Amino acid sequence: MLAFFMRLSKNQKIILAVVSGVLILTGIVLAVQPLRESLAYRWEQLTGRIYFMIAPPEKSVFVPEKQLATAVEKTLEGLTPAAAESTASPTPTEAVTLTPTLTPTVLPDLIRLDTVPYVDQHYGFNNCAPSNLTMQLAFWGWTGKR
Repeated sequence: MLAFFMRLSKNQKIILAVVSGVLILTGIVLAVQPLRESLAYRWEQLTGRIYFMIAPPEKSVFVPEKQLATAVEKTLEGLTPAAAESTASPTPTEAVTLTPTLTPTVLPDLIRLDTVPYVDQHYGFNNCAPSNLTMQLAFWGWTGKR
């Protein structure tokens, strides 16, 4: 390996150093999650722009004027005068509406629910939703696996 490196010219050594530096830097950037996500987002934006430059979506909007006019005519033909009259709504009659009365309920100062089982968030981070759901379902009688 060292003999191979010694046979390279000065320009080839510089190119090899630059390429290996770029590869190492790329590996470091891809190992750091926030940088990887930021670059992935920007890559998707760039590829999307290039795609729409090469194959832009059609600018015309489809308006089915002929089909719409035909559908309206057929609908109107199907209505007979009797059918048109039957669709008219009858006049509403006045009804007595009752007004609700409020019966205030005194709320207690403190409630303690001792029957809610505690479910640990196994394996650490960001398991609060399944743990909370399991606790609530168990409180209301669920007997599934925990």
